[in-house]
Amino acid sequence: MKKNKKKWSLLLVFVLVMTQVLGLTGKVAAQKYADKAYYLVDSLNLENLTRSERQLVDSCLKVYHSSKDDTSKVNAINGIVEESEDENVWPKYNQWVFSFVQEKLATHPSSLITKSLKISMAGALNNIGFLHDNQGDIPLALDYYYKSLKIQEEIGDKSGMANSYNNIGAIYKEQGDIRLALDYYHKSLKIQEEIGDKKGMAYSYNNIGLVHYNQGDITLALDYFHKSLKIREVIGDKSGMANSYNNIGGIHKDQGSLSRQQCNCEDDGGNIPLALDYFHKSLKIREEISDKKGMAGSLANIGSLVLLEGTALGMSEVLVLSAARKNGERGLTIAQEIGFPAVIKLNAALLSKVAIKEGNYKEAFEMRNLEIQMLDSITGKEAIEATVKQQARYEYEKAQAIKDIEHEKQMALSAEREEKQKILSYSAAGASVLLIAFLLFVFNRLKVTRRQKDKIDTQKQEIEKTHEQLSLHHKEIQDSIKYAKRIQEAILPSMSAMHGALKNGFVLYKPKDVVAGDFYWLENVGGQTFFAAADCTGHGVPGAMVSVVCSNALSKALLEEGITNTGKLLDRTREIVIDRLAKSGEEVKDGMDISLCALDFTKNTLQWSGANNPLWILRSGDIIEYKHDKQPIGIHDNATAFTSHDIELQKNDTLYIFTDGYHDQFGGENGKKFRTKQLREKLLAMQGINMEEQKTILNREFDTWKGDLEQVDDVCVIGVHVC
Repeated sequence: MKKNKKKWSLLLVFVLVMTQVLGLTGKVAAQKYADKAYYLVDSLNLENLTRSERQLVDSCLKVYHSSKDDTSKVNAINGIVEESEDENVWPKYNQWVFSFVQEKLATHPSSLITKSLKISMAGALNNIGFLHDNQGDIPLALDYYYKSLKIQEEIGDKSGMANSYNNIGAIYKEQGDIRLALDYYHKSLKIQEEIGDKKGMAYSYNNIGLVHYNQGDITLALDYFHKSLKIREVIGDKSGMANSYNNIGGIHKDQGSLSRQQCNCEDDGGNIPLALDYFHKSLKIREEISDKKGMAGSLANIGSLVLLEGTALGMSEVLVLSAARKNGERGLTIAQEIGFPAVIKLNAALLSKVAIKEGNYKEAFEMRNLEIQMLDSITGKEAIEATVKQQARYEYEKAQAIKDIEHEKQMALSAEREEKQKILSYSAAGASVLLIAFLLFVFNRLKVTRRQKDKIDTQKQEIEKTHEQLSLHHKEIQDSIKYAKRIQEAILPSMSAMHGALKNGFVLYKPKDVVAGDFYWLENVGGQTFFAAADCTGHGVPGAMVSVVCSNALSKALLEEGITNTGKLLDRTREIVIDRLAKSGEEVKDGMDISLCALDFTKNTLQWSGANNPLWILRSGDIIEYKHDKQPIGIHDNATAFTSHDIELQKNDTLYIFTDGYHDQFGGENGKKFRTKQLREKLLAMQGINMEEQKTILNREFDTWKGDLEQVDDVCVIGVHVC
């Protein structure tokens, strides 16, 4: 009988499947694809478009077909690309824009229209990069972003450049290259300030704040978030305001937890109520603008904070659990409605924690499992999923096994009591069978849980092993940096030697990292004091290694080969540097910029030569600038012999040589460069002040200007007063 039933079931399934296949075939046949002659692209299924998407496409195409010039046509189609949310629609039209513009640019005679078309070309390349970014193909995404940026730089499209800088910065942030991410975000911000793009400035401030937040610099992150919020409030950017409120709330949440850890008490410094207030402000705005994704995120944040800190805020345990559950359930409903994995995960995690506190382990397991599914769809990291999922299953099944055992025992006892009065032998046999089943069940459960525990222990050991390897790698890097520092310190003259040789002078030396690409140099030969301020390619360990090569080359040319003419000394140094760097077997790209002096204190004469770095002489309230040769110590397409300048010094002249690190530093109220003009004014203002005090003033001015921003380059400034 069972076999016949199974055959009938299979037949029924077959009929149902065939019905669906036939229905699907009919449906496919009935699908209506758009006419390419009018709609311009292939395979556009009009029946699958939402009403708003169909209206957008039709209205833009109406403008396209009524337009007479290419620019208007492209702008019309760009309307679809920018406004459409359907990934089956806008990428097709983006590709059409790219192909159309590429064809027109090959033959179009008008430069004005060419610029307009190139703006569209850059936008299309940027959108292709965005698609690859979303698909996780980072190298290809970066390639398209840089192609877009190149066109924007060629035509001076500053708004587009700022957008590309932001996109590139975001990729480097996700890759963990914080320095490059901040560099591109600041480039974007600088352009947005120049063109008055308030919305873009707020976006860049927010991005920079997120980088500092992820780096643990909470104070600096909060400052940037408030800058972003202030602009968004002025321009009425509701979505941006909600985002800023959410970020600031997260900062106050972290600061509250940190305050409690530091004082080991319940005092959160007033941050937790502030965090809750900002989260509610964010939720209110997102409800006003119907931002469902944002609403689900805000509800998860509020619920998690209430669950964590509610009792400290004076709420009862019952009220805490009720409020956390209410927010989590509402957030999960919205998140599942829009199908967004990240916010489904947040709310599922919240509800799992609530269920555990309520003792509802079945719901806790279900929510944890949902959290794992969402985590997998977001990251695809199977190791994380396996560890969390198996741990949850281990805990749940262990508890379930105990419940099942108790249930089986009760069933066995009940059966025994009912059957005992009937047939004693049957009862005994039944009890034996139940006992054997019970023991097998327990044994099987114990095997499963033990196997899962062993697997978790193995994964834990693998994680610990990876951590040990990373720690060892970190130690090797730190040892390399320390070794590079010792090498560089060996080639740098001591400050006492510099002060003794320069008589009345100073050296301001501020490396960007532990070691530097900038260096200062000193030798005394034949009654002349040779000294220099030099800037080698790069900074950190690579720059330091190049500085060792360049410093040794200078000393070899002067001390071993006896070349004392500054121009010829730089010529010979260039030959030595190129030769030594070429031995690496790779193309020589490294080199050095330098300002080199040969000072005779007895005769009050100076011979000077410069490679990309000048000499300033402060005399009688004015600065005389000696121009440098525009070529480095290294490979150069139009290399020529370096010029030697012979200078008769006057009493009370002050000489200044320096690298570009001081005047290239970003800072001040607007985050701009210090500039050489500002440095010139500062040196003129210090005329008559002794040299050590000048060093102190320059150092203080640099630190004040830099403020909380990162130092962008190594700094070396040398000043000498001629009595």
